[in-house]
Amino acid sequence: MGDIADMMLEGTLCAGCGVYLGEDDNGYPTYCEDCKREGFGEQPKKEKKKCPQCKKSFNGDQGLNAHIKAKHTQ
Repeated sequence: MGDIADMMLEGTLCAGCGVYLGEDDNGYPTYCEDCKREGFGEQPKKEKKKCPQCKKSFNGDQGLNAHIKAKHTQ
């Protein structure tokens, strides 16, 4: 990779916008305060769906629909 990408992965530069964070790199991607406020670096939370027949939980509609097709349809 290039120098800038390496510095973003090491924590010297913000992984969201590239602003300089300091020489004390921590070895992993870090975000500046502005990017944290904007929600960068956070994983979106997926809504859990429960099967109406067996009550097993799934991430989102796709997993639930595939489960119903595979386990509950003849």
